[in-house]
Amino acid sequence: ELVARGGGALVVPVKINHAGPFPFVLDTGATVTCVDETLVKELSLPDAPGMVAVGGGLRGFGRMRLVSLESVALGDASVRGLQGCAVDLGPMQKAGVDVRGLLGLNFLRTYILTVDFPRGTVRVERSGEGPAGAP
Repeated sequence: ELVARGGGALVVPVKINHAGPFPFVLDTGATVTCVDETLVKELSLPDAPGMVAVGGGLRGFGRMRLVSLESVALGDASVRGLQGCAVDLGPMQKAGVDVRGLLGLNFLRTYILTVDFPRGTVRVERSGEGPAGAP
């Protein structure tokens, strides 16, 4: 689904640790998959041990807390054992983009992604470049 002013965000249903689906922005500009802090608490996602990240987001650059994601799934496409970042998506939500996370490159990179805007579909296929994590 295209949301926001001018269809500026592509939102897809994502399951985190078999819960959901939750609306996530499909974000090819995000290095890692990010989860809204409220969903991190709701799902009791554990911190990634010993990991700290520095990155840019809605509020500029700074330290980001990393969390462990047992599994992330978009339809039948699934990746296990990812690290994600915990972010405050409140500013996006206030701007009318009601999402719970950003689906980033650490998920997408092992798949071939086809977006058909006229049909409103996203197709995710294995790339053949190695295992993406068994569903």
